[in-house]
Formats: sequence, C-alpha cells, structure tokens
Amino acid sequence: ITEALGFFHYTCKLIHRNLCPQSVIVNKRGTWKLAGLEFAEGAMNLMQW
Repeated sequence: ITEALGFFHYTCKLIHRNLCPQSVIVNKRGTWKLAGLEFAEGAMNLMQW
C-alpha cells in the first residue's frame, strides 16, 4: 500500500485523500489494487492552500 501511495504522490503528483480498508481491493489470486481515487487531488493544488 505504501508503494502505491508513493507512486501516486511522487510520480503522478496526486494525493489519495480516501485511504480506508474499503479502498484496498484484493482479487481471488491475492492481487490487490488501490481504489477510491474519486477524491484524489493534485499535490500542487493542495500546496496552494
């Protein structure tokens, strides 16, 4: 999860803003994905506050 958040933050310049257990989806093979990006914000937008 921290690897995915690091990718969002440093590579995509996004902040997730909705991290909760329901945002982590695991399929039958055990592969997980981080969902719940409808509240994501650009990191630069938040720095202007």
